[in-house]
This record gives sequence, structure tokens and C-alpha cells, in this order.
Amino acid sequence: MKKNKNKKKGENMTLLTKKQIEDLEHSSCGGFLNSQYDRFEIYESGEYNTNYSQPKIQKQKKIKIAKHFPDKDCVMKFYDNKLEALFAFNHYKKKTKSLLLWDMADNPEPQWCVLLKNKVLAKKYEYKGAA
Repeated sequence: MKKNKNKKKGENMTLLTKKQIEDLEHSSCGGFLNSQYDRFEIYESGEYNTNYSQPKIQKQKKIKIAKHFPDKDCVMKFYDNKLEALFAFNHYKKKTKSLLLWDMADNPEPQWCVLLKNKVLAKKYEYKGAA
């Protein structure tokens, strides 16, 4: 078997471009994780992962998330499936603090979401009041 001399050791194959990954979401909005916390479960996010078997620790996580991911500084991006959300989450977590969420609300069905802490992007979604 012949080795590819152009490929560096440990180099990953690029499946999607940055632009393709950033266009995967079907909708996005300003952050509301903290104002509707019980509607979400947190995955793939280490210390923040949801664990209902430890309610005391879960309550502490909620406080920590509110501190580190305030709604006013965050954007939520919604995806049709877990694969799209995982691609996006892995992409964005290299750029900014991010959480992978499972939105359990029926809108019309539960869906995957990536929460990004990005003050600049969050300003675009800021509610300015009725015109």
C-alpha cells in the first residue's frame, strides 16, 4: 500500500468548509438559555453536561452557566439533526465559548442547538423595542 506523501502525519481530512459549517443552521436568535433553562439539556460540554441524577450539582451548574453564558451575550443556532449540530459545535468551540444543547420544546419537534458566547454577534439579535 502506497502512502500519501503530501499528507502530514495526524492531518484531518476536511469534510466541510468553514462557510458550509456556518450555514448549516436552519434558524438563529439571541440567547435565551437562562430564561428557559429547563427546556434544554446540555451535551458534549464537559463540566456543564446535564445530569439529572445529581440535582444539587445540576443547580450549581445552572448558576455557573448563567454567569459564563449570559443571555444578552449569546446567540443560539438551531439544527435539523445531531450531525449538523456536532459539526457546528466542534467548529465554533475553537473560536468561542460554546455549548451543545438539546432543545426539548416541541417547535414543532425537539431540535439540536449550539449556544455561542459572542457579544458582537449577539448585538445583531438584540431587541430594540417596538418601532
